[in-house]
Amino acid sequence: MGKPLLNFTALVRDPLVHFLVFGLLLFLAVEFFSDADQFGSESSTIIVSKERQDQLVAQFASTWQRQPTEGERRGLVDTFVHEEIYYREALKLGLDKNDALIRRRMQQKLEYLQEDMSSFEVPDDNDLATWYQQNKERFASPLQYSFQQVLLRPEDAAKIEQVITSLNNDNAVVGDFNASGLLETNNTALSSQMVLNRFGENFVKQLEQISASSNWQGPVQSTFGTHVVLLDKVLQPVSPEFSEVKERVMQEYVTERRGKAKISAQNRLKNNYEIEIE
Repeated sequence: MGKPLLNFTALVRDPLVHFLVFGLLLFLAVEFFSDADQFGSESSTIIVSKERQDQLVAQFASTWQRQPTEGERRGLVDTFVHEEIYYREALKLGLDKNDALIRRRMQQKLEYLQEDMSSFEVPDDNDLATWYQQNKERFASPLQYSFQQVLLRPEDAAKIEQVITSLNNDNAVVGDFNASGLLETNNTALSSQMVLNRFGENFVKQLEQISASSNWQGPVQSTFGTHVVLLDKVLQPVSPEFSEVKERVMQEYVTERRGKAKISAQNRLKNNYEIEIE
């Protein structure tokens, strides 16, 4: 009978046993306080502050262009509480992990925060005017074409030189050869983009090679077929005076600076990481 007691006494005095027991107690303590932080009074209390209520009311007023009624105010608070409960419960379940939408939203919020934190000196009129001179082409009016066109029927396209001669000598009228009533014959002050939208890329490229003239020219190919064109006028880009576009220049300046600040912030953050692509 004395032998088991002796073994127990020796076991109690063993330093290894002391270490294991201490480790077990430490683990239990960490788990206990961790659970207390997660599910304790702080995480189980939802405070809807006066500032938060004012935000909810302001959002409602911005959306509906009026102040909420008392019942609607209570509904706003109830909705916020419901949202907060589900948000916290979702965090407990780890539903925020590995979610592409949440990752993207957090990225956007950090980018917005960096934009707010990024500061640069507002340029005076002289500096802004200098920047405008360096970027004048951004504000110039687009190249514009004024022309007449005729989409030829296949049989007329086969004898296009005769068609052009007839039109230039006033021996025929446009309607004699026009294969489509859907395309505008007279096109005034169209930008290259507008011409492209109407007739296609090939038409624009060939139009760029034609000089303004009082004569019909061709062939000019489009997505519809073969055309003859009378190019009346080509209006070159014109840059407005700085005073006419000062407000727009400031907007473009700010946009450019913010873009550069965003790239700079991205590079600074990236330098904190070692990227490994497997």
